[in-house]
Amino acid sequence: MLDYKQFLHDLSYEAVKASGGASGPRAPARAILAFITDALVPSLSLPMLVLSGLGALAAFIRRKPADLVLLSFVGIYFLVMARSGNVNDRYGLPLVLPALLFAARLVEEVVFRLPAAWRRTWYTPVVMLALSWSSVATLIEQDYTMTQGDTRIESLRWFEANVPFDDRVVIDMHRYRNTASPPLNENTVRLQERIEEVTKGVEGSGNSRAYEPFFRYRLEHPRKNAYYLMSTDMGYDARRVDEYVGRGFRWAVVSMEARELHERIATGGDSTHVRYYLDLDRQAKLVAEFKPRRWHALGPVIRVYRLPEAR
Repeated sequence: MLDYKQFLHDLSYEAVKASGGASGPRAPARAILAFITDALVPSLSLPMLVLSGLGALAAFIRRKPADLVLLSFVGIYFLVMARSGNVNDRYGLPLVLPALLFAARLVEEVVFRLPAAWRRTWYTPVVMLALSWSSVATLIEQDYTMTQGDTRIESLRWFEANVPFDDRVVIDMHRYRNTASPPLNENTVRLQERIEEVTKGVEGSGNSRAYEPFFRYRLEHPRKNAYYLMSTDMGYDARRVDEYVGRGFRWAVVSMEARELHERIATGGDSTHVRYYLDLDRQAKLVAEFKPRRWHALGPVIRVYRLPEAR
């Protein structure tokens, strides 16, 4: 209300942006369900989500001014997410604070309605700690596991120990901000090609020449344990397996984040990109797989395939 023009601008922008998922906007009911299961549950834990939902319902029935302010934000956020084409777990973070407030107020009200002989000041913190325990346990486990290992580093070490340097490798994701695949090094031949690519404007968003100093630095400081890497751009730019084999590629590194993305898109009728992964299952040999393990390693599932020999 204080700056409604900017608010409407930002709201419409976020709504349009949310609908721009890989598979396009989903039906509102499916989008809301995905938001709850993929964002709110990881952000709050199921017990806290249920309690905060009951607290929000109590706030709606009570309809005090402060409740209405919080509920208006929650309601608008749900309307935006109803247009979402894809959901990341971080999308639940803006609702964490109002959700915890609704949950805490509900618990406090219940405690204060108990008979005076039963009421104790420590009831509220004990109840909230019990409801928060699953989130606390997850936080402890993940923080500890982050100090132990990562599937991307495990697959990197395996690859460098078993695959000859300078071999041609197809990899799902390879950029300097790599997060889905092992951070393999590019050899000098590929780095020279990358410099030519960015000067033509094909790398990343915005002005691609911003990447040029990075690639030049890597070219001036070459690594011995390097490969000729060709990215599938998380499967969106994947070619046929036969085409890669014909161009001399001998290995394929698959991130299940990319494969599962295109499997979801295929359920909507577009199987263009998932064919690459299905062809790997049929034509290539799976030689290694790296999975996250509780208390041992985080990261995506990563698979390494040996491509068939060229005919």
